[in-house]
Amino acid sequence: MFTRTNNGINKTFNNVTAIQVLESNGKYVCHVNQVITTIYPSSRMSNDFSSGLFDDEEGKTYESTRHTLIKLPGELEIDAIQNQLDKFKEGNINRVLTNNINDILTDGDMWAINTGKTTLEDLESKYEVQDSNGVRYAQGKVNDGTYPKEFKRDFYNKTYIADEDKRENIAIEDDKEADVFADAKVTF
Repeated sequence: MFTRTNNGINKTFNNVTAIQVLESNGKYVCHVNQVITTIYPSSRMSNDFSSGLFDDEEGKTYESTRHTLIKLPGELEIDAIQNQLDKFKEGNINRVLTNNINDILTDGDMWAINTGKTTLEDLESKYEVQDSNGVRYAQGKVNDGTYPKEFKRDFYNKTYIADEDKRENIAIEDDKEADVFADAKVTF
């Protein structure tokens, strides 16, 4: 577990946890997750020009769980995977939010598209921000086509990598809308 503070916002990252080994056509991956607790200050006592005399007052706390898949070299037991994960004290699942699907496609994704194993449209559907009922969101609201699509992807890293938000015109208006992004699902 480790904590990062940025602009008065504290994020505590629990250790990445191995959940389940999955197999498809002789290739193995491990479903992993990480619980992240974010605490927003209710009142900031400092700013970018002045240090505060008093500590920030603690505000709202949000907890979210991120999920991703890690490729394995073969069939491994969960304990062996967890032991490997535990070696990396600042291992994390970072998140990238974007309006451009190409920002989150890996070399493997491009290979799969180029060889006909998948399509760009399939990957767009897989990574578009949506809730557990499949309702798609953009700009913190149900996306009725008014807003550009928003895509989200989570990646495992052995060392801490900060989240990236590459979206245009971010306009989250209240805490309920922020919760949509914290709880939006990733489809495997």
